[in-house]
Amino acid sequence: MAKEQLVTAGAPAALKLTAEESAIPIGTDHIAFIVVEAVDDRGLAVPIATNKVWISVAGVGKLAGFGNGDPRNIASVQQAEQVLWRGRALLVVRSDNRGGTITIQAAADGLKTARISIPVQ
Repeated sequence: MAKEQLVTAGAPAALKLTAEESAIPIGTDHIAFIVVEAVDDRGLAVPIATNKVWISVAGVGKLAGFGNGDPRNIASVQQAEQVLWRGRALLVVRSDNRGGTITIQAAADGLKTARISIPVQ
């Protein structure tokens, strides 16, 4: 017998970064996708969050794009700030011609900052 449970998320408390790739190769034609989302104090995604998020990219990579999928949003995807839509946004980083690590940090007013590192090998 299957059992499912619906749980309502609380107020946004933190940002969460999830990389779709655990590592990327060296070279400017390689990218990594990082999902940025707001979560409550239990770690549940908050789909109604609309916080403005600022990101920084350090190490052996650079920002390739940062968008939220909202068809009404006219903000540039080349900027390091974006408003969450349905609680989420997508960050794309590009590796350069060096090995090492790309470190991404995301911050929003009133939310716990998130950080993730992606090896470039």
